[in-house]
Amino acid sequence: TIANVIGGRMKFKFKLDKVLNHRKNLEDVAQRDFQEAQANLNFEIQKLSQMQEAVRMARLEAFKFQSDGGKSSSHLNQVHDYMVGQDLRMERQKEKIKENENLVENLREILRAKAIDCKIITELKRSKSDKSYFSSALPGRAGSLGPFPGLNPYVT
Repeated sequence: TIANVIGGRMKFKFKLDKVLNHRKNLEDVAQRDFQEAQANLNFEIQKLSQMQEAVRMARLEAFKFQSDGGKSSSHLNQVHDYMVGQDLRMERQKEKIKENENLVENLREILRAKAIDCKIITELKRSKSDKSYFSSALPGRAGSLGPFPGLNPYVT
C-alpha cells in the first residue's frame, strides 16, 4: 500500500512476502528449465556412448570376418559403410552435446541469479523483522553498536 508522499518522494510500505513468493516462483521455473536441459544433455551423452559402442561392435565383427577369410568382402564393405555413416552421426551428436552444454550452462547462471534474488529478499525480510523486533522490544535503549540497532550494552 502507498503510505504517503514525504518530501516530494513517494514512500511505499509493502510486505516482502509477495515479492518473496514471486521470486521463489521464478526460481522454481528456472530450476525446472535447468533440470529439463540437464536431462536432455544426459540423454544426448548416453546416445553418443551407444553410438560409440555400436562402432566398437562393428569393428569386432569386421575383425571376425577378416580372420575367418573366405567370401567376406561384401560383409566388410557393409561394416565399413556403417562405420563411416556412424562417424558422421557421432560428429553431429557431438555438436548437439556442445549446444546442450551451452544451454545448461546459461540456465545454470539464470538459476544461480534467481537463487541469489530469493536469498537477498529473505535476508532483507529477516533483517526487517529483526529491526522491528528490537525497536519494539527495547524502546528505552537508544544507540547502535554492532549489527543490532537499539542494542547498546553501555546504556542501561
